[in-house]
Amino acid sequence: MELSKRLQAVARQVLAGRPAADIGADHALLAVHLVRSGRCPRVVVGELAAGPFERARAFVQREGVADRVSVRRGDGLEVLAEGEVATVIMAGLGGGTIAAILERAGPKAASFSR
Repeated sequence: MELSKRLQAVARQVLAGRPAADIGADHALLAVHLVRSGRCPRVVVGELAAGPFERARAFVQREGVADRVSVRRGDGLEVLAEGEVATVIMAGLGGGTIAAILERAGPKAASFSR
């Protein structure tokens, strides 16, 4: 499995050795890469829509990393507990969507390191 240059650049920004979350991950490629490469011990994938959620869940199962990648269905940061991860990735979302997610999350958004 090879990541695009864009996703490789994103992966380099993730805090090493700490859990991460990929919100709006769709395919879960980045999440699988992060745990397989050893960059993260575990990753949470958050998806709102049924189709992307099912695709991500199936890919994680097929890749044999379901013990380290948790695929959750929900809106933005609601899929995470406060401080549950160090890095939150929202790389596939538009600026307006990201701003709305952060606004809805309130103080929870500040509980993540990056």
